Amino acid sequence: MFALKLQAGTVRALPNICLAKGHKVSVVNPARTKFYAQSIGVRSKGDKSDSKAIAAFCKAHNPKGWKPQTKETRDLKDLIRCLESLKDDRGRILNRLQNQTKHSGSKKALEMVVDSLDQQIETTENLIKDHIKNNPDLKDKFDKLVEIKGVGFLTAVTMLGEMPPAENFENGKQYAAFAGLSPKHYQSGSSILRKSTICKAGSKRVRKALYMPAILVKRYIWSL
Repeated sequence: MFALKLQAGTVRALPNICLAKGHKVSVVNPARTKFYAQSIGVRSKGDKSDSKAIAAFCKAHNPKGWKPQTKETRDLKDLIRCLESLKDDRGRILNRLQNQTKHSGSKKALEMVVDSLDQQIETTENLIKDHIKNNPDLKDKFDKLVEIKGVGFLTAVTMLGEMPPAENFENGKQYAAFAGLSPKHYQSGSSILRKSTICKAGSKRVRKALYMPAILVKRYIWSL
């Protein structure tokens, strides 16, 4: 067992590199190792002390082995994030077009950009649909997801692309925490009890994708 601390760009590739060399890889929330280091009295901050604390954490807790996403899922994630970026760009330009004092030439140029983005968005959506159709495992999971009340195309593909394999989690609570949907309670004694909220220390993309389905399901339940 060993622990490494590297630059951010290298860290993304490190799990796959270690797996290829036959090592066990675990991916854990960095807050766990941070608070563990504090609990064992580590007061200094540096590469050496951090590495020792991470190694001690691994020895004490033996975190579950990590399983990488398949190439098909990684490709789906890339397409989803491309689609998200295109939609964000389109939204920003539409906001600029709300300026009534904008020069007609400038307005026309921005409208042409919007038209181009619309075409690219449609093309990317079709690429995502074809990718799912051509991968039986993804298609099976996609079909099951869209059967859920309130879950549509975008929510389903986001869940498939952004969430790691279920085997990486020990229970449903960890799965919900990764998605940033676990509840956060605050209570002290009998006099202080705040309203429970969502702990947002998770994937903002998954949380965003699930927002509207949650609203629709809530309205559906209220209508019963």
